[in-house]
Amino acid sequence: MEKEEKRADQENDTEEQSTEAKSLLKKKLQYYSSEIQRDVGNLVKWLMIADVLSASGDGINYCIPV
Repeated sequence: MEKEEKRADQENDTEEQSTEAKSLLKKKLQYYSSEIQRDVGNLVKWLMIADVLSASGDGINYCIPV
């Protein structure tokens, strides 16, 4: 009888740990996916700025006689 109770308690503990691990994994996944999304957004922003600046630099070079 006691062995069955101990076994049931161990199974409950294992289920709780599994649920906590899944919850922690989900939080980490959400955190890192938002960080990646932010970094990609910044990369796109900087690439667009570089493109605009390089295009305006080309225009200035054509306007200045050498």
